Amino acid sequence: MGIIDLNISGGQHGRLADIKAEYIRMLSPLIDRLGDIENGLTSMPLMKGNKFTGNCYCGKPFRILFVGRAVNGWEIELKKDSIEAVVDQVFDSAIDTGHICKGKVFNESGKEIYNYNKYPFFQLCHAILNQFGINGDWSEHMAWTNLYKVAPYRSGNPNNKIIRETLNSCARILRNEISYLRPTHIVFITSDWWYKPSGMGLNEYAFIDETGVDLYEDSQQVILGSGKSDAFHFRPSIVITKRPESAKISRAEHAKAIFDAFVDNAKGKMN
Repeated sequence: MGIIDLNISGGQHGRLADIKAEYIRMLSPLIDRLGDIENGLTSMPLMKGNKFTGNCYCGKPFRILFVGRAVNGWEIELKKDSIEAVVDQVFDSAIDTGHICKGKVFNESGKEIYNYNKYPFFQLCHAILNQFGINGDWSEHMAWTNLYKVAPYRSGNPNNKIIRETLNSCARILRNEISYLRPTHIVFITSDWWYKPSGMGLNEYAFIDETGVDLYEDSQQVILGSGKSDAFHFRPSIVITKRPESAKISRAEHAKAIFDAFVDNAKGKMN
């Protein structure tokens, strides 16, 4: 994946080279554990659609980034080589997010490596974009990344050991990704613990220090935190929300709650 021309006025302040350099630092100690091996690990880069830029809502630019917990399986071929070459392979696995609305993704051998249809995460992304008037090719208009950049090769979220080993790198990568993409809106579909991990010697403020937006004290509501971030000069609007499978409301209701939180951010309201 080369330098992406985002066609955003003012230039890009984040660089893809900075993101990849942080991946190299993060993955170097894990290189022998990457790939399709017993207890193997995988990694995935940020991705975006061809229509991520050029969108407007209410006459203003609209670029939305969705952030999940971890990739939950990304079965790519990782040929053992230098760490720089391995990171290049990780970034070469990036796809146009426009494929998400089509369902399944296959590798060059025709093997299915991901099936978006079965994930509530993407069902909610679709519903949120509908709130902003984007339908049809909805996934062309988004960018996608995850808090945690290393996960089990086949399925599942990273365990506490992997989180402890990679947390600070993941937080720095996330900041670089946001600076690079310069989204106007960011939705963390992560629930509270993954955004603010606690216990076991974890730095619970790792992500908060980089995004500038903390959680609310009330963790029972669907919206767990929101605000305009002063951590970036372009001040993206941020919403942190429960995972759709634990929200106990419909995808449409969940998306409307997120949309309303963005409206409140624009008005300067805080819970």
